[in-house]
Amino acid sequence: VQYRLPTIPPADFPSEPRVDGAESVDVEATELERLAYHTTYATAADAGKPVSGVLVELHAAGVRAVATNGHK
Repeated sequence: VQYRLPTIPPADFPSEPRVDGAESVDVEATELERLAYHTTYATAADAGKPVSGVLVELHAAGVRAVATNGHK
């Protein structure tokens, strides 16, 4: 069996942003549990799905997470 995966050259990806003055962030375990509860249902259980994952963003007002499985 052969598969052909379309890819993008590494140079086409943006560089990772630098966060000045912060090396770590403390997040309460209950907040992480809440984020997981409200997002993991939308991720694909099948690793063969082309798009699946959770994006977690840190903001001054808190943490935001969104999930996708390519269909939801």
